[in-house]
Amino acid sequence: MRRPQIALIITLSALSSLGMGLLGSIYPIFVLNRFSASVLDVGMLATVFGLVSALFKAPAGKLVDTCGKEVIFFIGVILSAIGTIAYLFAFDILHLYLIEFFFGIS
Repeated sequence: MRRPQIALIITLSALSSLGMGLLGSIYPIFVLNRFSASVLDVGMLATVFGLVSALFKAPAGKLVDTCGKEVIFFIGVILSAIGTIAYLFAFDILHLYLIEFFFGIS
């Protein structure tokens, strides 16, 4: 990859991480109010993300060895962006579980 593309990828990743860090503190409030979910649901959403993320670490490492780190990093950023947009279409707690699963993969 050329230098401008790498700079773009790093910038997008930094903005994504910043956004998730800022929104992470109000995410439980969003889930509780918007979806009439329970505190258990909020915890389970975090658990789904954590477990899927842990399960996909080794396969992602294999893909990095095969395809290259820049390509896999870019795919992760794109998947994360798609997951973020998916919140616009979430109307049920099940949708949130699917989105968290998707974020775990990304």
